[in-house]
Amino acid sequence: MAEQAYEFESFPRGKLPAQLTRRQFFSGLMNEIRAFAHEENHPVYRLSDLGDMPNQDLAWVVPVLLPGSEISSKEGYVWGKAPANRKGVRLFPDGSPAALVLEQFNGERTIVDASRSLAVSAVWDKQRAFAYVRGVFLWLVLAKLCVPKGKRKE
Repeated sequence: MAEQAYEFESFPRGKLPAQLTRRQFFSGLMNEIRAFAHEENHPVYRLSDLGDMPNQDLAWVVPVLLPGSEISSKEGYVWGKAPANRKGVRLFPDGSPAALVLEQFNGERTIVDASRSLAVSAVWDKQRAFAYVRGVFLWLVLAKLCVPKGKRKE
């Protein structure tokens, strides 16, 4: 992700790229399958589909960090190390609104819950806060640190 791309509210729409080695493919396959448990009247999504998901559906997704993920702070940035990766990824600057968003991804709160908290703490309008939380979530999915635990009903 480029330096200026910490503007998470501008995260593009579209399929998320799958950048997996052969080894990661098989270990990640179970996460892909479990991205959403099939519920009656709810479609099943693959991780790569999250970037195309309409806001009204993404709002009710419950993000969770993958077990074994490591989050740390060094040199003015928050870093994340996915369970399947040997080296960490620089996620965003320390003290950025993304740090508050990351704290919300506890497996119990939805994307819309996190965006409401961000709107209040950052004094942003709801649309900007939602777009920012969406961008942080998708960035963490690409970094292989976060997946949807499921969806909570509206």
